[in-house]
Order: sequence, then structure tokens, then C-alpha cells
Amino acid sequence: MKYFLLWLLLVAVISSTRGQVNQSALINNPDFGRAVAKSVRFPAVAQRLGKSIRVYVGFTLTDKGGYQDIAVINQNPIDESLKLEVDRLWHVLPDQNPKCAGNYVIPISFMLGEGGPNKLKQISNQDDKFIKQGDYTLLKEVSVIGYIECELRSLSN
Repeated sequence: MKYFLLWLLLVAVISSTRGQVNQSALINNPDFGRAVAKSVRFPAVAQRLGKSIRVYVGFTLTDKGGYQDIAVINQNPIDESLKLEVDRLWHVLPDQNPKCAGNYVIPISFMLGEGGPNKLKQISNQDDKFIKQGDYTLLKEVSVIGYIECELRSLSN
């Protein structure tokens, strides 16, 4: 009976520990996705290319809640202005819960609007994959919408 109770206690401890790890993963934190969406901007240089583009960003969340090893990990090259925006983004994001430490990939879609929010250009690198070594957790995609503004000029003298 002693061994049974000891075994039962051990199973309960292991189960509760696994539950805490899964519940604390960054994938279950909607505030992180909102912070990324609120902070990221569609660079004007990339907008002038006239394409919607998906960027895969790999990063490590440290055991202190900070970010490191941040890199654009698209298989195919992307515009340098998007890489610069990704670099800027990580400096303005708040630190996260250290319990969420691990390796992550977050897809960020820079969507270009064509005359309204219901008319978005299709992502030009739809078939692009990401290169990532080791274990990682794929997070929910964040979309950023940009519009090119045109000036209406009069032809009259």
C-alpha cells in the first residue's frame, strides 16, 4: 500500500509539472501576439515593392524572459527593410514570463491593401518555408496591413 501511494504521488507530481509547462508556453499567451501586432510596422520601402510578404522570425526566449538569437529564417531572400523592421521590433517588445523559455518561430505577414481592407494582395512568397535547426514552437501568424497612399493632383493650370 505504501508503494502504491508513493507511486500515485509521483504520478500526480509529474502530471502537474507537465501541465504547468504546457500552460505557460508562449503559444498560449495571446498578449505576446497582440504586442507584436501593435509594435510592428510595414516599412515604406517594402510597401513600394507592391507585394505582400510573409517573414519567419526565429528567436529564443531566455530563462529570464528576454529575447536572443533573433533572426529572419526564410528559406528565400526578403527585402532588407523587412529585416531591419524585425530587428527594431524586438527592442520594443516587453519581456515575457520566464516559464515560457524556449525556441520559437513566429510568422509575420506584411499584407498590402489594394483599395480597402477587404482587398489584400496575396502573399507573394506563399510557398516559402523557414530554415530552423533544433526544436522550436511555431506561434500563430501575426498580420500587418499597409496601404500605399496616392496623391490626387489637378491637371488644371
